[in-house]
Amino acid sequence: MDKQWVVYSSDADINFFDDYDKALAEYESVKEFLMSEGHEEGTQVHLMETIKVATSVVDKERMKISTPKEEGFEWEYWAKWEEQNSTISWEHSYEKEALIKGNKIKKLQNELELCKEIMKEHGIVLRKDYEQMRKESNW
Repeated sequence: MDKQWVVYSSDADINFFDDYDKALAEYESVKEFLMSEGHEEGTQVHLMETIKVATSVVDKERMKISTPKEEGFEWEYWAKWEEQNSTISWEHSYEKEALIKGNKIKKLQNELELCKEIMKEHGIVLRKDYEQMRKESNW
């Protein structure tokens, strides 16, 4: 499957492109449009590469066995999904940025906790902790 690019915002039409440069131009255009027209805080514009595409096609193998009408249904053809895979690219994606920042924060929090444990094992007390201990023990 060739790459297909999707430009999406809940406040604008969804657009599909086979060319990245055209998709990027539309992405920038949608941002400019929303900025000039007014929008809610938190509005997002996405430029995404498709991961999977499912297309409804006639199930020719099943049609050789019987038709839906022969089995009492109203429709003409049996259908099935034909899926194609692609890779994901999160370029210009708010979700990617948030995930990266969240992972960095989580890593730093884990490192901080590890440092606190090591300091506690070696009897090292931070000034803030020392002040709290003084207050609690009425020194």
